[in-house]
Amino acid sequence: MKISPFLAALLLFSLASCETVIDLPAPEHTPSLAVRHWLGTVSDTDSATRVFFAGRQLYVSASQRLFDTSPLTGLNTATARLYDDGAGGALVEEYEPAPPYSPGQVSAAGYYQPTRGFRPQPGGTYRLRVEAPGYAAVESRLTLPPAPPVLSNATFTPQPGGSDPYTRQGRLTVSIQDDGATDDYYVAFARVLEAAGQPLTNGYVYEETDNSNGGVSDLQTRLSLSNAFGNGTLYPYADTDVNGRTFTFSADVRVTGYDPFGGGGLPPGAQLEVIISRTTRDTYRFWLSEQRYYDANGNPFAEPAPLYSNIQGGFGLFGGYADGVVRVGL
Repeated sequence: MKISPFLAALLLFSLASCETVIDLPAPEHTPSLAVRHWLGTVSDTDSATRVFFAGRQLYVSASQRLFDTSPLTGLNTATARLYDDGAGGALVEEYEPAPPYSPGQVSAAGYYQPTRGFRPQPGGTYRLRVEAPGYAAVESRLTLPPAPPVLSNATFTPQPGGSDPYTRQGRLTVSIQDDGATDDYYVAFARVLEAAGQPLTNGYVYEETDNSNGGVSDLQTRLSLSNAFGNGTLYPYADTDVNGRTFTFSADVRVTGYDPFGGGGLPPGAQLEVIISRTTRDTYRFWLSEQRYYDANGNPFAEPAPLYSNIQGGFGLFGGYADGVVRVGL
């Protein structure tokens, strides 16, 4: 049976008019403090290291109501203190508002820096307490890894051809001795140094990856090179399959000294500094959840990807690390 064009159009109009709009009421929400801080055994006092590890800087903001899409802003009214629970809860560090370490950050609101120059000890237990007017105080406690990872046999094997004054390509490998007495979690970073050991401000290290693989599932199979700025580019690795053994971090990397604003190039004697951070279990869980969050972002069919939190009374991460460092010539 044929349907006239008029009846077909009327049927389509009728179906379209059946659309139902449902208003979802936002649940009740009491704003809570949201905190991010990675406490470590290495002092980030020099400006180059602070910029490279900008994601470790203490940052304080507040939670937002569900469906609120306004830009997140930091709080400059917080009071943050660090206590050594292994020394009877003594106050060992205080923080003050500071500009962001990363030169790419526009707003300084919410960033804090230490004032006492305290250096935490491996295996120490520390408690962070943050307060701000109008919010309930929040706390978190961690025990730092007992020692930095032991690194050895670092090599950089250049790939033949394809290099220029601005770029080197090759295979980077480092041996890591895992501690069999503990559950350990690692993350790898690399940066370019001049011959004298000073960081090259226009130097960058990229891992050459196969885009057909990756994602959260690949994080369980190998240690990958991470971006220290974070935002879904931190790739932690658990020692589940290598517990108590020596294993190898190995990656094809591209090292560049290119400066888009003029000058640049890799200077004679340039070298790579490889940092393998041994982290806490909470840090590992947060980074995994962050990776899942960014993988699911914008996908209406993805399962919910809530961020892990270890902040009591609030949200966020109080993470810890101990850095093992090794250098290798290019």
